Amino acid sequence: MINKKKVIAAVSLLFVFCGCEIFEIIALGRGDSGKQYNGDYPELYSIAVNSVLGTKGYILSGRQFPPRVRLIEEDSLGRAMFLYFEYESISSFSLIISQKSDSGYAWYYPDYNFISISEPPPPAGYTGWDPTNSSLLDIALEQFSNKEIEKLKNKNDWNNTNIDIDKCEKVKIVRLKAEGPVKKRRLTAFYKKALGDDANPSYWINFFARDDYNRSIYVGFGKLRNGVVSRHVVMLFQSNGSYDEKASVMELTDLNNYQDDLKAFKERNNWNVKP
Repeated sequence: MINKKKVIAAVSLLFVFCGCEIFEIIALGRGDSGKQYNGDYPELYSIAVNSVLGTKGYILSGRQFPPRVRLIEEDSLGRAMFLYFEYESISSFSLIISQKSDSGYAWYYPDYNFISISEPPPPAGYTGWDPTNSSLLDIALEQFSNKEIEKLKNKNDWNNTNIDIDKCEKVKIVRLKAEGPVKKRRLTAFYKKALGDDANPSYWINFFARDDYNRSIYVGFGKLRNGVVSRHVVMLFQSNGSYDEKASVMELTDLNNYQDDLKAFKERNNWNVKP
C-alpha cells in the first residue's frame, strides 16, 4: 500500500530542489480559479502577459496563485509604470510601462516597454518561498537602477505631451490569459525539434502572444538540470500553423535582456504584417 505521507514528502523535496516548474505537471487540470488575476489593475496585467516572454498569467507553486502587479508611478498623462511578478525562469520580475487604457483595451509600446531581472536575494529572515510575500517585491524594485529606469521611461515617452497611438499595440483587457491557437500535436512536434534531447517529456510550453493575423508565439522550457531549466526557446507559428524549423525558432541566451533579439525575431517572421 502506498504511504501518502512519503509521497507528499518526496514531492515537497522535488519542489525545493527543482523549482516551481515541477508543479506544472502536478497542477494540470485543476481549472482556472487560481489562474485568474483578481487585483485592481487588469489593464496592467493584460499588458504584462503580452509583453514579457514566458508569462502564463499566474504563479504556480504547488497550487495556482494570481500574479503580483504593483503600480509604481504615473506620469502627467496617465502612463503607468508597474512591477509584475510571476516567478518564471525568464524575467522573474519586470518593470513595465503602459501608455493608456479605457474600459476595454490597453495600449503599450511593443518590444521596449519593460526591463527585467532574475529573482533577487531573499529578505532577512527568509525561511521559504512565499508568493504572497510583499517584501520580495520591495527587494526586487531596489535591484533596478535609476539609470535603467530613466532609460525605460525615455523609450516610452514618459511625461511627453502626447501619447503616440501609432507606435502602440492594443490588447483586450482580461483577467485570464488566453490559450494559444496552435493544436497540441503541431506545437509539441516543433518543441521537440527545437530542443532535441533537452525537450521535457511533459512539454513545458507557455503561450506568449498572437498578432492581428493569427500568427502566434510560444516559449518552450527544456529539462531541469541541477535544478535549473536547461534551455529556453521561442517558437513562432504562421496563421495556418506552419513554421520554419530555422527561421521560426530562437534560443534565449539572456533571460532578462532579449528585447532586441525578440524584435528582430518578429520582423524575420513578418509579425503583424498583413499577408
